[in-house]
Amino acid sequence: MKPDLQFRLRLYRDEVVAVGPGKVTLLEAIARTGSISAAAREINMSYRRA
Repeated sequence: MKPDLQFRLRLYRDEVVAVGPGKVTLLEAIARTGSISAAAREINMSYRRA
């Protein structure tokens, strides 16, 4: 069985997460779909949150 290793990167600015796994997932979905609304639907996120 091959081990599975995953990293989660979080960039902070002061005490606020500037870029985390959710934003990266959203940006990847936008690149795939070509729109924010389609990306939000794909990852089950509201358009407002996206």
